[in-house]
Amino acid sequence: MDWDVLARDITSTELMTPGPARPIHDDVNVVYELGDGNLLKVYRRDSWLQYDAEVTVLRLLRSSGAPCAEILAAGAFADTHPYIVMTRLPGTPLRSVWEELPQSARECVGEDLGRAFGILHGLPTDRADGVRTARYAIQPITDSVRDIAGWPGAVRDDLIDALHRIAGDGGAADVVNCEADMAADHVLVDGGGGTWRVSGLLDFADARIGSPEWDVAAIWFWTLDEDLAAMLSFLRAYDRAGSLPDDIGTRCVLAGLEIEGSWWLEEHLGRAAAPTSLDDLQRRIMPFLDYLT
Repeated sequence: MDWDVLARDITSTELMTPGPARPIHDDVNVVYELGDGNLLKVYRRDSWLQYDAEVTVLRLLRSSGAPCAEILAAGAFADTHPYIVMTRLPGTPLRSVWEELPQSARECVGEDLGRAFGILHGLPTDRADGVRTARYAIQPITDSVRDIAGWPGAVRDDLIDALHRIAGDGGAADVVNCEADMAADHVLVDGGGGTWRVSGLLDFADARIGSPEWDVAAIWFWTLDEDLAAMLSFLRAYDRAGSLPDDIGTRCVLAGLEIEGSWWLEEHLGRAAAPTSLDDLQRRIMPFLDYLT
């Protein structure tokens, strides 16, 4: 697939505008900057599930005032390649500046993310028909937990039991709209006003309907880089913190296993002693849990 040719065909035949100036993001899908400064996102062939999720969530979020792009056009080229045209948001990817941010700025970012995800998680799920349901891969996670060396059998068994309970009907929690693929490169920040603030949220192609651990875990581990003060700012601004499931810690461990696998968990514990219980495990890798009780 020649993405540049495809993008040029879309702009000339579908949008009737000058061709893309340059690709600015090349991952599973490709984003181009158009001549008018807006963005064209082209999805892989027949990626209707990702297209539907992104269009649905962006439209819901935009109407709620959250910092996200506005969709200007949406369609499909040759009935095979979905695309959207959207406004370009100001700012710099959080990942590229995080290490240089002072602590006060990190806490401002956490606060802004808390507000934004409070909005996202508060959106009505019955208006998100184009968004799939988040599901745990029960057998692969079970196998990966059993393969962790050095853990007491009781800890492994408790985690597996929790997985089966949460993934089944017995572990139902209130479901929300989740970004479900959150990371520091999906956040734009702008320091132009003298204080770094969140200027935009990006990439909702993998959005899901699920319980909130899918985003809470990703914000702690892969967005705020396990900065406790920034995470506490997130929780204070997240106006749904009181509605988080009582077992949010266990759920976050499972979400991490689903996203990254057992190597991630073993890397976090490093050479430290094996966890003595499931509660010991989750509080060692997620100290913010102590502030939820």
